Amino acid sequence: MASNAAMAGRVVVVAPDGGQSFWQPRPANGFIEVGLSPALTGFDGFVQGFQTIAPHSHIREHLHTDLVEMLVCIEGAGRLVYDGQERAFAPRTACLIGPGVRHSVVNDADQPLTMLWLQTPPGAEKFFDQVGRPRRPGEPAPSPFERPTDSSALAAASGLTYFGGDR
Repeated sequence: MASNAAMAGRVVVVAPDGGQSFWQPRPANGFIEVGLSPALTGFDGFVQGFQTIAPHSHIREHLHTDLVEMLVCIEGAGRLVYDGQERAFAPRTACLIGPGVRHSVVNDADQPLTMLWLQTPPGAEKFFDQVGRPRRPGEPAPSPFERPTDSSALAAASGLTYFGGDR
């Protein structure tokens, strides 16, 4: 993979709907798009994407064992819950989450919530493909679906630990 110096003079652009995209299972529903990934850019410093959480849905409480994650709300509104605290998550709200911090994003509104995410180091993005279903831009959302039965093991292999009763 490329180092910072090897990236000098290079530009990689991913247009809307230009990256890999996956429908996400319950309770998030919605979809995730992986934009700037090491596989696409040749740079292994971070991975970036967008996630749209369906109305009245949420990302399960989880933590990352080794990565730092940045979240920025792009549209919609909801709540950011972390280590027993709660903050409004509205457009232009940014959050930096360190390793070991339990967190969740809740969309209790009637509209989708879309956020930009960036993770360093990359690697956890492989989980989205493993638990989701391929998505093509413009296709209708599938009926809500469950995670694979081995999703806890898949999560652990990606440095994720989930909490709560669902897999």
